[in-house]
Amino acid sequence: MAVETEAGPDQLVEMARQIVGEIEGGELIVGLGCKFRIAGKEGIAMGAVDALHALFFQHFVEQAAGSAIALWTALHVMLTAVIGVMASRLVSFGRWALLFAALVVSLPPFRTVMQFSIASFAPALAGFLLADRYPRLAGAAIGISLIKPQIGGPFLLWAIAARRWKTVGMAIAVPAALFALYLVRALRAPQHVVREWLEAIGRGHNHPDLTGGEINLQPLLAWISMPPLGIQMLIATVLALGLLIIWQRRQDDFDLRFLAAACLLSLLSVRHLSYDLLLAIPALAFVWSRDGRGARLLAAGAFAVLIVSPPSLYRHYFEPRFITTPADALLVHAYRIVAMALFAFTLLSTSSRRRFDTI
Repeated sequence: MAVETEAGPDQLVEMARQIVGEIEGGELIVGLGCKFRIAGKEGIAMGAVDALHALFFQHFVEQAAGSAIALWTALHVMLTAVIGVMASRLVSFGRWALLFAALVVSLPPFRTVMQFSIASFAPALAGFLLADRYPRLAGAAIGISLIKPQIGGPFLLWAIAARRWKTVGMAIAVPAALFALYLVRALRAPQHVVREWLEAIGRGHNHPDLTGGEINLQPLLAWISMPPLGIQMLIATVLALGLLIIWQRRQDDFDLRFLAAACLLSLLSVRHLSYDLLLAIPALAFVWSRDGRGARLLAAGAFAVLIVSPPSLYRHYFEPRFITTPADALLVHAYRIVAMALFAFTLLSTSSRRRFDTI
């Protein structure tokens, strides 16, 4: 990913040091091989996870800014189409599935081109869909998606909860092999890299200048005298009780229900911006697949709010004004309200699967 900036290379290094710390050999280690490479001539900060990016995405890092942006835009368009097709597989085939896919690709993540979450979510969703017929291939796909643990992690958690051990084994083996590859390339001890990764997470999430996420619940609990990372862990622990309930029930719709709840747990606990609303897709598919007026209203309302994106409208158009309205407080929390409603429905719904053979 390339981000244009007016800052020079020295300023970029200093900015990066203030955010996540250790400079080594002109490259900033931010975790398990994750580096910000400083391209001084263009004044551009390039992000790369060494192990995976060296194999798949190093070409983007080595390109000039214009070429890298063009290539990444093409990849984004391709992945958007692929995710749309895969999303339609989460619901029944037919016209309803096509409508669902069209609504999915209208969500905010697909309107934000220069971000990496889509490249992590696509293999994760592919792994979920392939798990029945090709469990090891599914595991490899989920393993690749763990390049962003907050995206791929819920899919690995689902595989564990569903006791798909072939998928779990491969999902763990892939990042383990890539981590070993990084250690060989970097000639570094694993415990040192893991320690730096944990320290970087703590510095990054607890940084005083870090803006709050648009979906997670942490900003609502800022009054608690705990570090931001501690608040995130507290929220995740509470929401995990819902996952435990779903796991104990193990209904016939367990796979999609559990995955939807696990993805929402990540959305509501970890810091996320609008481009990570990809994680809402399994929950939207679950609600879309349920029968009853409540499910239909929730699906329609959730898609309407997420597509219109009130927080973005508020931030760019309403916030600078001097006039306030009673709706302002709700606008900034619209994503959170939708995510919490989806989580509650996923946990508590007893409605049957929707019949799609008629419109």
